[in-house]
Amino acid sequence: SSTTTAPAPPPVSLELCGGPQPLVASAPKASELEARTDIYLEFGEEALGVKFRDVDEHGSTHLLEVKLRGIVKKRGAEQWKKVCSEPLHGASVLEAVRGAVPEVSVTADGSQWVRLKKQRWQQDMSGAVVEQTELEVAVGGEGREWQTLPRRYRTICFEGKKPDRCYELLGNWLGLPEDWERHDLEGALAAHAAGVAQDGPGFVAPCLCGYPRFVSAVLASAAPPPLCPDLDADPSPGPP
Repeated sequence: SSTTTAPAPPPVSLELCGGPQPLVASAPKASELEARTDIYLEFGEEALGVKFRDVDEHGSTHLLEVKLRGIVKKRGAEQWKKVCSEPLHGASVLEAVRGAVPEVSVTADGSQWVRLKKQRWQQDMSGAVVEQTELEVAVGGEGREWQTLPRRYRTICFEGKKPDRCYELLGNWLGLPEDWERHDLEGALAAHAAGVAQDGPGFVAPCLCGYPRFVSAVLASAAPPPLCPDLDADPSPGPP
C-alpha cells in the first residue's frame, strides 16, 4: 500500500487588502494614507517608548512623546499609556524621560536612534481600528549621518477598548482556530517569514510586539558583526 501526503498550505499573506481572508474589499486610496516621520530613541526597555513625533524634512522637531506599557494579555494585546507629549524646553532627552517616568529606572542614554518614515492606513471595523503602516527605516543618532536600511518593513495593529473584537478580526484574517492562543499567532507569522531572505543587515523576524522592541531588533540587526582576532597572524610585536 502507499500513502500520500498533502502539500503544506502556502504562508498567509500579510496584506490587509488581499490574501485568503481580506479585511477590506480593495486597496486604500492615496488620500486615505497618512504620511509622517518619527524618530525613536532606544532605551533598552520593551515597556518604554520614546520618540520625536512628526519630524519635518530637515529633521527638526521639538515634540517628545513618551509612552509606558501596562497590562500584557496572554494572547498578546498590550495596553499603552501616553505619559508625555511636549517640547523639551531646554532639558536633555534623558532628563525629560526620567521626569516623565520617575517609576522606571532609566539607565540608557537614548543615543541610538531609529528614523521611521511612515505611510499609514487606518479603518474602524465595528469596534476595532485596523492599522497597516509601511516603513522606510534608517539608523543613526544625534550628530550622526543616517544609514537607510535596504529593507522595507510593515507593522499591523488591531486597536480597541475590547481586545476580544481585535482577537476575532485577527483570527479571521489569518485563518487561526476559533480558540487560538498566542503560539498559533506566532506560528502564522513565522510561516510568513519562511520565504524571506534572512541574511544581510536589517532583517527582523516577524514578531508580536510594540515599537520599542521592534526598534531594538532593528538596531541589533543593523549593527556590524564583532571583530574576530586573526588567529593566523604573527603575535610578535612589530618594530618600534
